Amino acid sequence: MQAYRRVGDWMVTRGIMTEAQLDQALEMRPKFQLRFGEFLVTQGYCTESDITECLAEQFSMPIAELEGLKPKVKARQLVSGSFALNRLVLPIELKDGTLTCVIGDPIDIHTTDELRNRTGFPLNLILAPVSPLREAIRTAYRLPSTVTAASQAPVHIDQQDDRRALIRALQDGGLAA
Repeated sequence: MQAYRRVGDWMVTRGIMTEAQLDQALEMRPKFQLRFGEFLVTQGYCTESDITECLAEQFSMPIAELEGLKPKVKARQLVSGSFALNRLVLPIELKDGTLTCVIGDPIDIHTTDELRNRTGFPLNLILAPVSPLREAIRTAYRLPSTVTAASQAPVHIDQQDDRRALIRALQDGGLAA
């Protein structure tokens, strides 16, 4: 394992951000409920791929090539689609008694411990950026993709058939008609 380097220091060394940007990010970060790498991405200082490369170097882990990845059925069946999507873990192969999984967070010990306990197999972990991993999980498990804003349009309560009687009763002073 490489000597640990803070994410911000790694970004500056790689020329992805400047010292001034790092100082500004360190000053702003406490106002947000995000991990530092996530904060850097949301502020546009770097990409998810930059964070993944930094973590891969820190933890001496390979980075998955998600495009065209076809998880083996036997591995995928060990983990439910909801668990995979909620925990951002994609089982891709069960070989020689070891389950290989793509993950987005190498320090999410809770997920890796639970995965090891649920499956009964030791794990081989590979990193991937979070957003592409989320889509790869959806594809592998045939889960619906993200909901568009248009399909999230709120339905007014008075347009819901099962609520009209309740609304009428409330308008009539609480007496059911």
